[in-house]
This record gives sequence, C-alpha cells and structure tokens, in this order.
Amino acid sequence: KVAYVYKKQLEEADLIVVNKCDTLDETAREQLVEVLRREFPRSEVLCISAKEGTGLDPWFQRLDELECQTLPTMELDYDLYAEGEALLGWLNATIDVRASSPFDGNALVMRLVSDIQQRITAGDGEIAHLKVTLESAAAGGQLSVVSVVGSDEEPDLRESLLGTSSGGKMILNLRAEMAPESLSQIVTDSLIHENGLGYASLEREHEERFRPARPTPTHRISVSSQSPTP
Repeated sequence: KVAYVYKKQLEEADLIVVNKCDTLDETAREQLVEVLRREFPRSEVLCISAKEGTGLDPWFQRLDELECQTLPTMELDYDLYAEGEALLGWLNATIDVRASSPFDGNALVMRLVSDIQQRITAGDGEIAHLKVTLESAAAGGQLSVVSVVGSDEEPDLRESLLGTSSGGKMILNLRAEMAPESLSQIVTDSLIHENGLGYASLEREHEERFRPARPTPTHRISVSSQSPTP
C-alpha cells in the first residue's frame, strides 16, 4: 500500500531525478533508468549526485525550461492511497546540542541515527527516510549530515564536520511505517541514551508528528486523451 503511494507520485511526475548515483556502478545505473523510463514513459529521467555535484546543471536547466504538462487525469484508488499513507508516521524535530568540551559531531550524529534505526527495527517498523543534520555552532556553516533510506541500510555520512564541535542545532526528519507516537517515544529514548554517554547534552526544542490525512478532493478536472473532433 505504501508502494502504491510512491508509484502514483512517480506516475504523476514530469521529471524524475535519481540522486546518489555515485553509489551505483554504470550497469546498475543504466538498468535503473531503463526501468523508470519503461514504467513511467511520460516522465523525463535524470541522474545526479548531490554529493559530488554531478548532473546538477542539466537538472537546473530543465527546471528553468520545463512546463507542466496537461495530461489525462490518472486513475487513483483513493481508499488504497489513503491506507498506504496511513501506514506512514511522520516526525520532524529540532534539537539543541551543547557541550562543556569539544566533541566529535560526526560520531554523535552517526550514533543517534544508528540508535533510532535499531529501535525502529526492533519495534517491527520500516524506515522510509531518516535524516539528521547537525549545524555546528562554530563559524563557517559546517554541517554533519547522516541519512538512512531503509531499515536494512547502513547510515550514510553525506557531509562531515571538519573538526570538533562545542554544540549546535540539529534537525531530524523521519518517515517510517510506525505510529507517530511510537516514533516520538523512540526519538526520546535515543536522546536519553545519547545524553547518558556524556559527550553532549541534546534537548528537543520542537517536534511535529502526524499521519497524512486522507485525500478528499472537492473536484477533479479530467482532460480527455483523445484529439478533439474537427
């Protein structure tokens, strides 16, 4: 049911951008693009690597040039779509990080992400997206960014702090097949665990958690796929 939601989002897209292509070899990348083009023939497919900066210029150029197409309204099972979205819990949080002495911010973020991942897996949840960003309090706008795109995936350190940190601001974005209240408790337990290690103090400043509401459109505009009769 969650896959149905994802497939419909791709089906509706004018442009599908595949990120993290640096993690795929040429054969796997070509196979992925081939499948996407076959399954979603109306969409243009681009490959990029935000980490390495490759493929970004063609993508930005297409965003400047692309005009949304007016196509026939796609078939949508609202009940199935609603059930799929209802399985996903969403949680966003901001966390204040402070310490009395410098610490390894990259290691802190990796530990926190790994701990959250393990707790979700132990609770029979499935991660769709987990990303934690730590912006160092030091000047220069340095970031540590760790993401996970599946319960069985290894946490990926996408951006690294260049040195130790004395604190900063953390942003946590989490989407998983689990009740939002359960995700909130898991994040709380992970913060308590990390605080207990004594490297830094993590205090949640703000949190939003929810399940997407069922789509209830007032009107749907249909566009005929047939050419007009002269």
